[in-house]
Amino acid sequence: MSLNGDKMLEKMSDVDESLIVGTDEAGRTKKLFLKAGIITAAAAAAVAVGLNLIPRQIDSGLPELPKIAVSENILPGGMGFEGLSASLVEKEKTNLLGQNFKIREMPVYKTYSADPDVDKIKTRFKELTDYFNLDYDDLEIMEDITDEESLRAQFEENGVPEEEIERMLKISRINTHISSYLRDDDRKSLISISINAVMGIDISFYVPENDDEKYFGTVLPSEYRFGDDSTPEELEAAGRYLLDKYADIIDMKNPEVLSDPDYDGYVTFYERGENDAESIANQSIKTVSFGGNNNKVDIIRINDGYKCCEKIADYPIITVDKAAELLQSGNYLTSVPYDLKGDEEIGFVELIYRFGIGYETAMPFYRFLVLIPEEEFQRDERIYGGYYVPAVREEYLENMPQPAISFNGGLIKK
Repeated sequence: MSLNGDKMLEKMSDVDESLIVGTDEAGRTKKLFLKAGIITAAAAAAVAVGLNLIPRQIDSGLPELPKIAVSENILPGGMGFEGLSASLVEKEKTNLLGQNFKIREMPVYKTYSADPDVDKIKTRFKELTDYFNLDYDDLEIMEDITDEESLRAQFEENGVPEEEIERMLKISRINTHISSYLRDDDRKSLISISINAVMGIDISFYVPENDDEKYFGTVLPSEYRFGDDSTPEELEAAGRYLLDKYADIIDMKNPEVLSDPDYDGYVTFYERGENDAESIANQSIKTVSFGGNNNKVDIIRINDGYKCCEKIADYPIITVDKAAELLQSGNYLTSVPYDLKGDEEIGFVELIYRFGIGYETAMPFYRFLVLIPEEEFQRDERIYGGYYVPAVREEYLENMPQPAISFNGGLIKK
């Protein structure tokens, strides 16, 4: 498939009915963890959105909703480009839920990453330490919480312009987090707990080499197999056991497998929504991952983003055909340092959300995985780059991505 002309658009709309999931019949979706060393993932470097919450008149009989502005990530700097090897792109095609192109409206959420509720973060942190019976007096606790009055005084003393002060204060608030460590006499971290501004939680356990050492994690019963050599089915079964084991701190009522559970002993679940559109949002906003080996858990990652989100509305979205047209026209966001010429192969397209630190809004995008010419990135396997087209109809956007925009901390030419 290429990006050229009507033939490509016709091909994009000719979706195999076997890949279409009914709006109220979401199947189990499998998504991918990228292995470190293959390609740098841009999960934390995708698209952020600012809001203008003044309702605007929308023509052509569409509902009147607040307009939203597509923008770059608030945080400075970049994390490399998003790319997948050809073999991993084949695995991405198992995401049947993301290929439900019959969806016609999807939710958009305002994210309070730049205005975190510090009291809520502290309360959640205390719940986690209490759950593991940790004594505050025994913990090393680090709080990165913005002291705006003190920071402002320092900036003003050094003559920093007001606009720059506000920008730096916003970045500081976004980076709010609390971390704690319980160490043994040899300074080994027996358990660590961290929580950030968007309620992303990491809980890591030291896995002892003998039974005499303290272990805060879980040893799964012998009937389970949880580790590097487990099958996807075994990993899912172990993950569901752990969902039940840690139910008090996970709060997930209808979990579905998100990632293909064969990534070095990791399995990830998301909260299935009331419909496919909500489920797709949950794949980025409400998830939990378990990692471990030899039937022992070494990490739990909880993404509980709805505790810092507020739904704006359900927005009408464009079709995959229209998204492909916009891709051809250069109306996309990307972190890939390559200008699309128009004749590249599209390996995969799906509906996806981006959510995390530095994002002011969570909204749907069509993610196109486009084959990059061999001479651009010479690797053992061909590389597909990620290109994002806003899925929300243009009538509701304050601005549409244009050629040569700043994204992921750098100027991206298209």
